[in-house]
Amino acid sequence: MASFYRARVGEFLSHTEEHVLACLATAYANRGYTRQYAEQTLTWERDIRSLRASLEQCVLLSDSAKSWGLLLEFSILRKELRIDAVLLIRDLIVVLEAKTGKVPLQAKRQIEEYALLLHYFHKASTEHRIVPIIVSPDAAETNLATLNQHEFFPQLSTYWVAQVISVSWQRLSSVLSAIENNTEGQIIAETWDNSPYFPVPSIIEAAVALRSGLSIREIAHSEASEHEIENVRQSIQAYVDQARIDKHHAICFFNWGTWFRKDISRLVRQWLQKRPRYHLHFTPTHASWLNQVQRWFALLTQRQIKRGSHRSVQQLETAIREFIAAHNHQPQPFRWTKSADQILASIARFATATLAPHSPATYTRNQ
Repeated sequence: MASFYRARVGEFLSHTEEHVLACLATAYANRGYTRQYAEQTLTWERDIRSLRASLEQCVLLSDSAKSWGLLLEFSILRKELRIDAVLLIRDLIVVLEAKTGKVPLQAKRQIEEYALLLHYFHKASTEHRIVPIIVSPDAAETNLATLNQHEFFPQLSTYWVAQVISVSWQRLSSVLSAIENNTEGQIIAETWDNSPYFPVPSIIEAAVALRSGLSIREIAHSEASEHEIENVRQSIQAYVDQARIDKHHAICFFNWGTWFRKDISRLVRQWLQKRPRYHLHFTPTHASWLNQVQRWFALLTQRQIKRGSHRSVQQLETAIREFIAAHNHQPQPFRWTKSADQILASIARFATATLAPHSPATYTRNQ
């Protein structure tokens, strides 16, 4: 399992603090960590004690809270980071991060990133709302109105991932109970914990990750395949076919950043409200199949546009259409010529070669 500890809230409250700490320490050792600092254990003790008190209040407010799922130290692959706690409140996912002092902007960005990673790459989280919560003794009064704010389009990540909430341990139980009021069903903790997590890093992301000291094993844990590409192609084709039947216009976005800026998204929504026959479809961020589309445009640029001299827009358009016609006459699909292991090994050699001149040992020898 991806978490260090997993149980229903009722089971967690029945376990002693020593039992939970033993589970965390054992899982920590099984992950290959050879040393455990006292500060880590003290942090676990403090957070478990506070979390227990909050969940006891939740059970008093609603007996169904005993059935919530609880996961401690949930691992985020590729990042080699861990979420402090995940609560599965019926069909909603709460990501909890505990802080001891004032919450910096970096902490809010980090927990938001955790939520987005779950939404995009964790299969069991894709179609569930995610609420990121930072628990801090210095948290201001919580605005629960943000929990009821929804985007209009489920294709957007902001439809599924709520704004970051900051709350104190004393107020956490009331916030969690308010969250439960708008939910139904119950996510099974074991199923959610064991769900596939398949990030698809680009070559650049993998190189940056290696230079940052992350493990190749975590980076390679991805699923970029012809099967994935074919699924996306079929989905897009289905949208187009349905639009033809309904006599609607289907617009496929290859960059969700179109919706990231609020000023742009507001204008787009206004435009759509006046045009009900237009339907938007969004592809996943960092989708590996998009690299092949980018590769085709690179060929168009290299073989046709850069080599030509176009004195008008009409000449440029004619040249592009001629290239498309010639390419479609004898189309050749793009194929990976190297395996993931070969690519990652090449990146590892590059990272080692570029980092070596800056290592302390090299610097000492050059003195």
